[in-house]
Amino acid sequence: MFHDVWQMPSYSSISAATYIFIGYINLAIINRYVDSKRVVKFLWTLPIIGFLVISSTFFVPIAFLGVNGVNDVVFPWIFITDSLRMEFGFIERVLYLILCLYLLLILLFGILTWHIGLKLLEGMFSNDNKLNNKKKRGKLYSSAFLICFGILTVIFQTITNQREFFAIIKVWLNIRFPAELMLVALVFFFSWRQKT
Repeated sequence: MFHDVWQMPSYSSISAATYIFIGYINLAIINRYVDSKRVVKFLWTLPIIGFLVISSTFFVPIAFLGVNGVNDVVFPWIFITDSLRMEFGFIERVLYLILCLYLLLILLFGILTWHIGLKLLEGMFSNDNKLNNKKKRGKLYSSAFLICFGILTVIFQTITNQREFFAIIKVWLNIRFPAELMLVALVFFFSWRQKT
């Protein structure tokens, strides 16, 4: 790996690597439900746990498959756990546990993402200070939006294969990175302007 230290990463790899830090955007909605007066006792452990998780997702596949072998596998963790077995477990293959964990994480991510998108869309069409019929209209628009996107997702899944899907995701990640930088700059500018 030290041979590649001085090589500049491509723009696509930088934009894909920064996607793991996108969770702060969800705080726009989740902060409504978090009580800022209550202090979390062991808040200092969160960066340590995050660093250990990111390090393990980087180093463990390289340890099993090698630096060049990781490039040949689409989902390295599934490939790795398929080669492991538990000698004294009631489920002999580790793959089943990882697939269940992946399924739970995907469901959690999907539910959270759709919820955040729904709440942001409701905020565009309704305001707490407005009348009840405006709120109902906002909920109607957001529900119609979710139904349309759900139908488009199913159609998109049936007309694309895995290679086309990854190519589209690569384009989306390349667009997302500068758009996210502009979003952060706009929020910073508007908060600075509001203070002055």
